Amino acid sequence: MDSTVIIDFQTFITLVIGIFGLVGFVRGWWKEAITTGLLVTLLTLLKQPEWAQGIIDFFNRIILLITAFFTAGSLEPTEIAAAASTAQPPVTIDPGAFRPYIIILIILVVFSYFIGNAGIGNSVVTPIARLFGGILGLINGFVIISLLREYALRRFLPESGVSAATAVPDQITVQIAGVPQSTIMDGFTAWVFIIGGILILVLALGTRYHYINGKLIKRAPLGYKEG
Repeated sequence: MDSTVIIDFQTFITLVIGIFGLVGFVRGWWKEAITTGLLVTLLTLLKQPEWAQGIIDFFNRIILLITAFFTAGSLEPTEIAAAASTAQPPVTIDPGAFRPYIIILIILVVFSYFIGNAGIGNSVVTPIARLFGGILGLINGFVIISLLREYALRRFLPESGVSAATAVPDQITVQIAGVPQSTIMDGFTAWVFIIGGILILVLALGTRYHYINGKLIKRAPLGYKEG
């Protein structure tokens, strides 16, 4: 059975930007600034496709050399060069395809979150830092949505065959294939998640709050330490 789900883009973008704004408010401006820097890098590569082409060609050459090395089975430069002329890399990056860029975007966003957390540790976030973090989060969410849209349209991708002057369509059709027939609501699966979620919530509250001598005392949760 086929099912058509229509998602209004403005509603979707508002939801995503709002989520990133909330995350930025929680994280503070410093951590969000790391994400902003990496997103601006992707935006620059989109604006300068020839730079993106050069980077992709570099990685494709690295993949080719690695393939040639294992094909030659030797450290001799001449043999590796000979193998490189006939080697067929199992995977190469297509500069005109949108999927590699989306994967890179996801990796960089996740990486920036780890870098942000490692760089500032458990420092206490002040209200003003949260405020500017929320603003940066909104900006980051807008940039991410904009990047995803341009990647999907392929207007600024090198060797995509799509002109940058191509008009932006007012409707984009997304088809999702291979949707599993089983869902979380089948059988007892939903109850497993419900019961498990309740137990995790109880564990979270139990490790955060401690009742001693009629007083509710807060402490660092399991795996955390006071900032």
